[in-house]
Amino acid sequence: YAAIDITTPNSSDDYDGLWHTSPFSITISASDADSGVAVVYYDNGSLNNQAPPVVMSYAGSQEINQSVTYYAQDNVGNNENNKTINVLFDSVLPGVTFTSGANGTYNVTQTVTATASDTFLSNVKVYVNGILNKTCTASPCSISLNSTGNYVVNASTSDMAGNTNWTGFLNINVDMIAPTISISAPTNNT
Repeated sequence: YAAIDITTPNSSDDYDGLWHTSPFSITISASDADSGVAVVYYDNGSLNNQAPPVVMSYAGSQEINQSVTYYAQDNVGNNENNKTINVLFDSVLPGVTFTSGANGTYNVTQTVTATASDTFLSNVKVYVNGILNKTCTASPCSISLNSTGNYVVNASTSDMAGNTNWTGFLNINVDMIAPTISISAPTNNT
């Protein structure tokens, strides 16, 4: 007699679901107790198929937030239901620069703006004299230096993968105190 295989195969992946910043691979495995697994179909931007295991590698200077759908098919044509993972890979440092504010001494309020660029931007932070002054979840991020003082300003930006980059330092002196004049001689009109 001929055995009938109506059982679908089963596939799984070893992806942890987290952001990765250095090269890594995802392996899709599949099994079928009856007729065996013929192929795994997967779509990571284009439809592919191959005998298991399927290894998808991510490396190089890339920013990826990509859904990958896959399923296994056994040797008699039974397909399991689709499974989906969301691959997160970012090996690119975010960019950050000051787009307003400059080294120098000023007698008016100074606005300092840090502008960041990244596909998966998480935050921009501006520090004054080594202390966090402001956090923005979008770019640009601006602060005002509106009182007399000497300020050392720098900024950082981070992306969702945890990559962080820093600006250099700005040295800004704000002096809003008008000079005073006093006459010490002659006294009493002499």
